[in-house]
Amino acid sequence: MVLGAPAQTNVVNRIDIGLRTTTEAGLETPGELVVTDGVLRSANTVSIGRNNGTLVTAGPTGVSSRLTVTGGSCDFPTLAMGNNGAGLSGYNAHPVVDVSGGLVQVGGSYLSVGESPGAQATLLISGGTVTIWRAGSTLRIGGWSTGGTGGNGTVRLWGDGVLEINGNLEVGYGLNSEAEFHLDGGCVGARAIIGLSGTHKAFWFNGGLFQPNTPSQTMNGLSAAYVSTNGAWVDTARADGFDITQNLLHDPVLGAAPDGGLVKAGTNTLSLTASANSFNGPVEVRAGLLRARLGGTNDFAVAAGAAFDALGERCTVGDLT
Repeated sequence: MVLGAPAQTNVVNRIDIGLRTTTEAGLETPGELVVTDGVLRSANTVSIGRNNGTLVTAGPTGVSSRLTVTGGSCDFPTLAMGNNGAGLSGYNAHPVVDVSGGLVQVGGSYLSVGESPGAQATLLISGGTVTIWRAGSTLRIGGWSTGGTGGNGTVRLWGDGVLEINGNLEVGYGLNSEAEFHLDGGCVGARAIIGLSGTHKAFWFNGGLFQPNTPSQTMNGLSAAYVSTNGAWVDTARADGFDITQNLLHDPVLGAAPDGGLVKAGTNTLSLTASANSFNGPVEVRAGLLRARLGGTNDFAVAAGAAFDALGERCTVGDLT
């Protein structure tokens, strides 16, 4: 289904994209909703891939129901991907939300990517804006229920996409979940980045910008946080005192090739207080104060008016500017 005549407003009670369609072997079908313009409002949860297939009805690869947004505005209370509310044995839905333009606003307490065990959910943001705007609301990757088991979820942000989270970016929310966040471009704002109960909780810095939006918060609890080819970019202009207590590791995929290092932008202070940072690309302090323990031999540049604090430890650098 495609919605989106200019100036058109569509108001519905609830949206299920790819609700369970069959009990017959191999006959599960995906659903797709495309929003191109206008306004779409839902009074209740918008769910993608709910009960949408098992190893029997969808086969081993599952089916992929999709919400695609290329323009217009979507206003949802909760956006849920991959929920097995029916308790189906062998549940294996592969829901996708793909945003390349427009605005998606989530006004409830969370947006979830991979709610239930068996789900393989993906959130793609290459343009437009996704905002989870309610006070304290979160992005939950891999699960949704506090203390419960979760599915698997991946979020990829690139291009000129924007993801703004009022509360925490939570990686591996549910027990036994597997979750990844790839910051390949665009901009993400969040209170904190935290790893929770999952077994795999990974974050990649690869050229996108992270903007903490609440003072004195942290990045911690992940299985790993990697710095890849295009580097880690952090702008603290919106919030002072952000502390990355997680080790920032050289992306092993790069092998001996250098990673993109770290760019610290914006006023205020960013701290890297972990003891085993291994990213080896250049470090550039464009504004404010960077407090860091550096593990590699990084080329180093500090702009006029900016400052660096090695936290009382010896810092070995390459080129110094």
